[in-house]
Amino acid sequence: MDIWHIENDSFTSLTLRRTGLQKFDVVQQGPYKILLTNPHYILIDKSCITLFDGMAEQLDSKPVQIIDRILQTNNDRYVELDLKRSIEPFSIHSMDSRGLKIWKYDESVFVSGELKERFMTLPCTGLKFNLGFSGFAS
Repeated sequence: MDIWHIENDSFTSLTLRRTGLQKFDVVQQGPYKILLTNPHYILIDKSCITLFDGMAEQLDSKPVQIIDRILQTNNDRYVELDLKRSIEPFSIHSMDSRGLKIWKYDESVFVSGELKERFMTLPCTGLKFNLGFSGFAS
């Protein structure tokens, strides 16, 4: 098994609320990280979008706007990923991890070893990788 859980290397309290198609409002302040997730969305910084070239059968991506009404800012540096494949703790050992692959589990993102290596070649710093579900509490 060569499947990796990907997450930011530090916590962010930034919380967003969807307000329309590809529009989000900041509801709790916090630092912007490469990956912004919750059970309702997966957003990634546009600097990483070329990682997914040639993977259209596994995901859709759309640019989004993040509006902070308190600070009066409009952030368009993110893309929403709609991942078409899911993974579960009980199925991870039977998944085919060969090639470029990406999965979701609740608000978490998992990638194949080959896609992990692609992440290492781009300026997508601030991320960490844990093998399988090893970073999850049991």
